[in-house]
Amino acid sequence: LPIKGLAVGEFAITDGRGDIRGGGLYIREAAPHIRQVVLLGNQSSRGGGVFVEYGAPRFSNCHFVNNATYNGPNGYNGYNNGGGRAGNGGTGGSTGHGGALYASYAAVELIDCVFNGNTTGTAGRGGTGGIGYWGGHAGYGGHAGSGAAIYSYRSTLALLNTVLVENTCGRGGDSGTGG
Repeated sequence: LPIKGLAVGEFAITDGRGDIRGGGLYIREAAPHIRQVVLLGNQSSRGGGVFVEYGAPRFSNCHFVNNATYNGPNGYNGYNNGGGRAGNGGTGGSTGHGGALYASYAAVELIDCVFNGNTTGTAGRGGTGGIGYWGGHAGYGGHAGSGAAIYSYRSTLALLNTVLVENTCGRGGDSGTGG
């Protein structure tokens, strides 16, 4: 949305997938007014529903429902070395932040909006240490994401009559086992 001051509304964005930013919408250096929009079931690494970077959007009467960040990958397993030192297990992957909305260096207004059922993913499990004369160490589990509904990084948020209900953060990943 490169046009400042653009007003859009009365539609739904569903089941969108983003690699890194914004499964439903990615707003960069823009200030649109988004009204009466439903963002439902979108996923991305950061900002499952919406990712805002250096922008100043206004959302009014919008619903952010069941958006999510991806689960983190599991860590790799260490290599086996019967007569020597075995490899250590890899650290599990962390999940992203902002299940519904991620704001980065932005100024976001949320008026009469609802955030319901949004989540951050579960972090990946650490890898298993390799087997050897000196066994490998277990990998650490990944970190869980923050901000199931909203994550703000160096941003300002203005919320008016906005409801956040039943949004949940995933859990951190389990450690792997030693070799």
